[in-house]
Amino acid sequence: MNAKAIRKLFNITGISLLLIFMFIIPNTMAGKVQLPKDKTVKVSFDPGKEISSGKLKTGDTVKIVLVEPIEIGGVSIVESGATGKAVVVEAKKAGWFHKKGSIKVEFVELDTKGEFRAADGGKIKLSGVLDKKGGIKFFPSILPFLIGKGGQGKISSSAIYAVTVKESIFLESK
Repeated sequence: MNAKAIRKLFNITGISLLLIFMFIIPNTMAGKVQLPKDKTVKVSFDPGKEISSGKLKTGDTVKIVLVEPIEIGGVSIVESGATGKAVVVEAKKAGWFHKKGSIKVEFVELDTKGEFRAADGGKIKLSGVLDKKGGIKFFPSILPFLIGKGGQGKISSSAIYAVTVKESIFLESK
């Protein structure tokens, strides 16, 4: 094989590969993407909601919001602002005689937002738990150790929390 034939072969091969990378692979990737189990995502609570053992009870749901977009291979598959929910799995109110309040919240799911949707119309399942206990409040008195009141368990609604995807899910473009 002479040099001219080799160059022609490389040109044909190069053009073929270029066409594959330009048209076939992007169409396949744009159609369906897998969001893997254990991928970390960042969420926060609705800033207008107080997450406190004094305000919420076991079983209450709390709105969460995706803070940063979820990206796979440099492509945003869930836009920031997507909403979801967390559930209060335990809430104990504070009381007198130093009874501390506590609250435990479990992250449950996240809706999709943007070009990609869950293939079966489902939601992105999340995994993560926050558990906060209150402190002790003292009141001026002769016997503060008897009259002190426990503080409510509170979770900051303005903080950003890292949670993980509980199970893999396929998302498809619209």
